[in-house]
Amino acid sequence: MKNIKLVLASFAIAIAVISCGGKKEGSSEAGGNSLDGTWEIVKAEGTMADINKGTQYKFEGEKMTLGTGLLQSKGTYKLSGDSIIFTMDGGMVMKYTQSMVNDQLVLKVVGSDQVFYMDKK
Repeated sequence: MKNIKLVLASFAIAIAVISCGGKKEGSSEAGGNSLDGTWEIVKAEGTMADINKGTQYKFEGEKMTLGTGLLQSKGTYKLSGDSIIFTMDGGMVMKYTQSMVNDQLVLKVVGSDQVFYMDKK
């Protein structure tokens, strides 16, 4: 039972990685958001992070969808500096710090040791 709770908690953390509401900082000069598009976790570090490999994050304006197949969570995100606050439909909030390393999006879960390395699809 404890393992199931840990898996579910890790998935919830992964789901919350990204979403924005309102004006975005860190947008490209062309006026678009540099996160727009679909990103997929290709490498994961930290406690039970490997279960998140292959999870996709789709950013569209202020909206975000996280997950794969039937297991998807939707919501909005706010980008402020290097912080991302994802608010899922239903109210759960997740916080992340983000950076770009070469062409990879790197997300660190605030309050966790999980780090996700994502490639743009």
